[in-house]
Amino acid sequence: MIKIVLKNLLRNKRRSLLTLIGVIVGVAGIVSLVSISFGVAENVSEILDSFQGIYLMEAGAVDDQYSRVDVSYVDELQKLQGVKYTLPQIFTTTPIKSSKVRIPVVVLIGLDPELSKDYEGAVYYQVSNGRKLKSTDKNSVVISENLRKQIGQQIGGQIVLNNENYRIIGTFESDLPLFDMMVATTLDVARKAASIDENMVTMINLVPENPDDQDRLKEIVSIRYKGELQAMDMQESSGIITSFIGNLKIALWAISGIAGVVGGIVVTNTMLMSVMERMKEFGILKAIGWQNSHIIQMIITESIVLSLIGGVIGVGFGMGISAFATYYSNVPTVVTIDLIIQAMLFALVMGIVGGIYPAMKSAKMSPVEATVG
Repeated sequence: MIKIVLKNLLRNKRRSLLTLIGVIVGVAGIVSLVSISFGVAENVSEILDSFQGIYLMEAGAVDDQYSRVDVSYVDELQKLQGVKYTLPQIFTTTPIKSSKVRIPVVVLIGLDPELSKDYEGAVYYQVSNGRKLKSTDKNSVVISENLRKQIGQQIGGQIVLNNENYRIIGTFESDLPLFDMMVATTLDVARKAASIDENMVTMINLVPENPDDQDRLKEIVSIRYKGELQAMDMQESSGIITSFIGNLKIALWAISGIAGVVGGIVVTNTMLMSVMERMKEFGILKAIGWQNSHIIQMIITESIVLSLIGGVIGVGFGMGISAFATYYSNVPTVVTIDLIIQAMLFALVMGIVGGIYPAMKSAKMSPVEATVG
């Protein structure tokens, strides 16, 4: 049976190739798109786990970049019982000018070097090479070690952000791709880059002395500064982002499913055309004793073999696209064994569904009709 199946598939190489392309597109779409959603979810989760404390933004602000908080809150919040650090921060994005960097923008983080000199709750507060920021620094930055390597500069060299030169005074280490595009500087420099008014920041990070006090402090701040500040911890953000990523995965599966439906139609069309051309062959097979079940088995097997071959190639293409996305855009991707199995099952279903109708059509014909046809 297998020899006959392979012979039939090779009989019309062009048609089989077109079928493979349809399956490959569907499977490669699943592997590449879903692997990106897996990678982003894992990366974001690790990043959120690295942040400590409560983050305070302007009440009603939908994003930290659009939040504006007066730094006068810092002294008030520091007086709350159980507070260890009160850290004003500015988060914004700014273009980077370098032909060697694959992403055109970086996240610029403004911080107060004096208030945060002993705090190392996030990687950009730490320095693995060079030195930390000082309040007297002008147009100085601490960048990730990976970003330094990308732009080909040494500590003491220059990085161009928003068409302005900044001196690299230190680097921090991180294994997370999204941290690679982060640059830390002083509040004054960040304000200028983000066009934020003097004495304003985008958020304040409140770090408790005892992590168990976090919920209590969050409740106190929410009540005391209701209508002024909104308090959010990273666990809350993680839940929101996890839910978003979950919905994103569903959407990506749906998009990939459309490609899969197209692939299934291509498989059905190819097998149907093959069946119509081989009616005399089926008549002869029935005349020499083949049963309808044998004909159905052969047609469906041909369809499955085509789909599985396309599935294997599609998985390879999908993994290649994922690797390409990671290398050229720093988008994190994760290709798991489960994802590969799901993609192959998807290809198998395409093969089965695509072969059923042509197989049933061929089996219904009598030997005489098939031979005459």
